Amino acid sequence: RAQMADFFNIKPIIAFQDGELSQQGKVRGGGDIAGALVDMAVKRIGSARKVWGAVFHTYADDTIARDVAARLRKELPLAYATVRPLSSSIYLHAGPGAVGVAVLPMDDLPVDVPIPPDFTGP
Repeated sequence: RAQMADFFNIKPIIAFQDGELSQQGKVRGGGDIAGALVDMAVKRIGSARKVWGAVFHTYADDTIARDVAARLRKELPLAYATVRPLSSSIYLHAGPGAVGVAVLPMDDLPVDVPIPPDFTGP
């Protein structure tokens, strides 16, 4: 499967939900990876809930990750957002070019979480 997906340039979209890993979709060729990730996050969270957001990537060029963060900012009321590289151990499993998104609704947190004073956005 992986070789066929590689041959046809198909990128899987996978998600962790309740501790289980599952495929949520696919982006073919040069498709809109950033849009697919943002759409998935908005579908799961809803566009009205205030969230903390994080975008992760496994490569030095963070262009797609920054695009995802900018789109998240347009679609969700982000109280805080960050763009960070993933650790090398994750890189070994995900490979070069992987991008991840995490959104956490602030109303699900057990305490009020302050916004870092140096936050300027993605």
